[in-house]
Amino acid sequence: MSAKTPNIPCCIAFAAALAGMQGSAFAAEQECYPSVERYMIQTFGDHYVDDENLIVRERTYGQQRFYVASDITPGTNHAEVLFKRTQQNRFCIALSTSMMAELRAVKFDSLGYPQEFVSVDQAPPGMPQQEVTYSLNAERTAFYAATCKEITFKGTRQVKKAVSCGAFFTLRRP
Repeated sequence: MSAKTPNIPCCIAFAAALAGMQGSAFAAEQECYPSVERYMIQTFGDHYVDDENLIVRERTYGQQRFYVASDITPGTNHAEVLFKRTQQNRFCIALSTSMMAELRAVKFDSLGYPQEFVSVDQAPPGMPQQEVTYSLNAERTAFYAATCKEITFKGTRQVKKAVSCGAFFTLRRP
């Protein structure tokens, strides 16, 4: 339990904050904050810094630096929010992931800026893995869940099956 969200585990608060974003598929307007700390306070409360499972760090993919907010409470699979600094005091959400174990940039433009990310979760034994491919939107401001796949294994062979991205994000809602 988090001291900032009484009676609600941190990871549920984080998932609730992400629930409306559907993998950064922004409707009309990109969500921006004067700082990543402001986002953390708004999402988790003033004392988020007291919870070692709520972390903010810088991460570089190719030539692009992001500020990453994570709630690692769930352990293996967790959600992340990547912020891009657009001005001195303006940090905009560029990507919000589904619950996942790994996120990697897989496609870059000629200048080395990410155009596509892929996340994969770690599924329990006997269950399919979930893979989400996030593509950069036409405005080049945020990534959206473009394709989603379930991964199963037939012996040593990996089999990928396309599924609705809505199902992946709906399942994550508290």
